[in-house]
Amino acid sequence: MQEIPLVNYVALIHLCSVAAWLGVVMTEVLIEVYPYVNKNGRAYNSTIHFHYWIDLLLELPLVLLLLGSGIVLIFLNQGLDLLHILKIGSGLVPVLACFAGIYVVLRRSAALKAGKKEEELWWGSRNIVIVVLVASPFFALSMGLGVWLARGRLLEMLAAG
Repeated sequence: MQEIPLVNYVALIHLCSVAAWLGVVMTEVLIEVYPYVNKNGRAYNSTIHFHYWIDLLLELPLVLLLLGSGIVLIFLNQGLDLLHILKIGSGLVPVLACFAGIYVVLRRSAALKAGKKEEELWWGSRNIVIVVLVASPFFALSMGLGVWLARGRLLEMLAAG
């Protein structure tokens, strides 16, 4: 039986971290949208608290794992072509947007703890929505390219027997 290359294990870790991160982001979108729909102050304060802890305990570690596994994949790859470079570039946009979003979430949480009024906190929610909207097309492009490149790697493995 043929041994599985290390790059495939790292790619699997990368894929799992992307999938988990997508789930976390979708959860954050839902908790951010709820106060908009209901205009409920208590729900908004809860959203700020939940989003803060989700970012610190889930999103930040996942994005660091994603970034780390992506860097390892770059070094394990035997020759980067234009598709790889495009995938890396399009994948960096949502990662950098994520760090910007985490910064906004931390600032908004600190503002809530400092006793700022609800009207003053809505800037954070607006900026979070903007970050998600800007990053989404790049995330989709990066995912599509990642699937295409993984497909090619799989076909090469099958052809090698």
